[in-house]
Amino acid sequence: MLNAEITAVDLFDDFLKVLMKNADKLGIADKITPLACSMDKLPFKSDEFDMIWSEGAAYNIGFENAITQWRNYLKPKGILAVSEITWLTNKRPSEIQDYWVNAYP
Repeated sequence: MLNAEITAVDLFDDFLKVLMKNADKLGIADKITPLACSMDKLPFKSDEFDMIWSEGAAYNIGFENAITQWRNYLKPKGILAVSEITWLTNKRPSEIQDYWVNAYP
């Protein structure tokens, strides 16, 4: 719906292939440039983007590190949107709690 150019970054090319297949079905693949690389070794220039959106991934390189690195890629008054997993309850099944304690910093 946006009149925008999108650069989609993921470490795994297989995820980008799924993205592009779905984007093609929606007729928006021409707006997306997929890039398979590590988020801590991005090839972008300073002030290149109006917005950076990270959905549940910044923790991979450390939240503070991600913000510090990515802010350099933003144009003046650019927007950095970052989400991370948040529990909305105080109680969870023990299997889920145990998994996330071990898998998610």
